[in-house]
Amino acid sequence: MTTTSIITFDTVAYSAKVADTADTKVAGLEIVESLQENEGMLFPFNNTHVTFHMGKVQYPIDILFVKKTSNKYVVSKIIHNAQPGCQEMWSNSNVDAVLEISGGQCRKYGISIGSKCKINTILTVSQEDENGQIS
Repeated sequence: MTTTSIITFDTVAYSAKVADTADTKVAGLEIVESLQENEGMLFPFNNTHVTFHMGKVQYPIDILFVKKTSNKYVVSKIIHNAQPGCQEMWSNSNVDAVLEISGGQCRKYGISIGSKCKINTILTVSQEDENGQIS
C-alpha cells in the first residue's frame, strides 16, 4: 500500500510518496526511475537525527530536512542538486521529515532554509519490534 502526501510551500506543491516502513525508508528513491517536477518522496521521522546519501539514485535531487515547530513545518537544511554517484552523506538533528524532490527545484521555486510548508497528513513512524516486524 502506498501512502501519498501533499507538501505545500508558498510557491509550489509536491505530491510525495511516503516512505513509512523501514524497507521503503532504506530503498527511498533508488526504486523510483524518475521524478516529475511536482513529485517527491517524504520520509517521516519523529525529532530524530538522520543521515541521507544518494545511494543508487540515478538523477539529481534536492534533499530538504524539515523540523516541526508549533504547528508549522520549517525547512532546516537543504542539499541542493545532489548528483548520482555522489558518496557524500548529509546529516541533521531534530528532524521530523525529509523531502526529496527533483534537483534544482528549491532554487527554481525559492525554497530556502526557513521556508515553511504544510504537510497534509499526520506523520507517524512505523515501529519495528525485536523480530523486525513493522507495527
